[in-house]
Amino acid sequence: IFLIWWVIASYFSGNIMRGVFPVEKIYNRILGYFFSIFILGFIANIFTAWLVLNNLTILLSLVIVLLILFFWQNYFKENQARDIGVEKADEAGVFHFRKTFFILFGLLAALGWVLLFSARTGNYLITPWQVISPWYVLIIFLLGLLVYFLVFSRQKTLVILIPVILFSLLLHSYFLVYVEGFGGDKWRHLGSEYRILRGLEYQPTLLTDNLWYLNIAGLNIPRALIDGPKLSYGFQWSISAILSRVANIDVFYLDQFLGLILFSIFMPIILFIGANLIWPNKKFALLAAALPAMFYVLQYYGGQTLPTSYGLMGFAFIIAVWLAYLNYNNRKIAAFAIFMTLLMYFNYSLSFILAVMFGFLILLMKIKNPIK
Repeated sequence: IFLIWWVIASYFSGNIMRGVFPVEKIYNRILGYFFSIFILGFIANIFTAWLVLNNLTILLSLVIVLLILFFWQNYFKENQARDIGVEKADEAGVFHFRKTFFILFGLLAALGWVLLFSARTGNYLITPWQVISPWYVLIIFLLGLLVYFLVFSRQKTLVILIPVILFSLLLHSYFLVYVEGFGGDKWRHLGSEYRILRGLEYQPTLLTDNLWYLNIAGLNIPRALIDGPKLSYGFQWSISAILSRVANIDVFYLDQFLGLILFSIFMPIILFIGANLIWPNKKFALLAAALPAMFYVLQYYGGQTLPTSYGLMGFAFIIAVWLAYLNYNNRKIAAFAIFMTLLMYFNYSLSFILAVMFGFLILLMKIKNPIK
């Protein structure tokens, strides 16, 4: 049933993305699968942070998400964003690769996966490099070079993006060598997810006889409404709890793979679309898509299922939406950008604050250019 819901929700989401972003249909369809999961995280976190997440509220979340997506799909029905033509082959590319290049890329990637999973252990580790072969580092370096050369090739965009995503998946997977997982945050969030799945009361909440308050300027406000940690972390807890329940997979195993899969597949596409809105240049956009491989902080959060990981993806997506409005000055995109920015309240708090600041900056820039 959930798969049917996801297909329908992703179809609606793809149509919404088509109304917002000026890229080929296939990218908006792929992004639709991401957006349907993320909008579910926002709505489910309303119940997690303020009330309770159980079978009934999960069902309510699924229904509410479909209604929201159906509304925005119809809202954007006649809104046609410009096509920036990124799917065409670049005749001015520096390099032209034959099939042997992609065979070499595939062999190196396969060898990298073999090295990672052969090193996977349950023994206590301080760092993954205690068990990862040095050959893995060499493979990552060689694949990085191949991706760099591929970006400047004459291949079509999709042909380049696929290796970028595969490279991203391999690069972000080195934390998998430790079965127990690295970092104390993992266990903290696992404990919260188990608590939610077992239906235990999780303070602060509005559904309790012992309601917690915060006194702000003489007003007693229920703490659940503004509790930063629960609002920030509830997004991840909600998605993991829902997927664990519908797929009957223990969250311990689910969290090992969920974050890195979502981040590795969708973050490059979001960055690619956002970069095209900044400067519609194929090479620049593809280099931006490979950005998560260049900085350790993105490698770290992209390789684990953590609230910060979802916050980074959500923030990148909101930035892309605001950039679409900046480029096309369209009333419908502006309304969607404001709506999504407000929903970020139910994601990572720092991402919400930054998204509000960025949106406010875009609106200030548009004061002299009224919305069409």
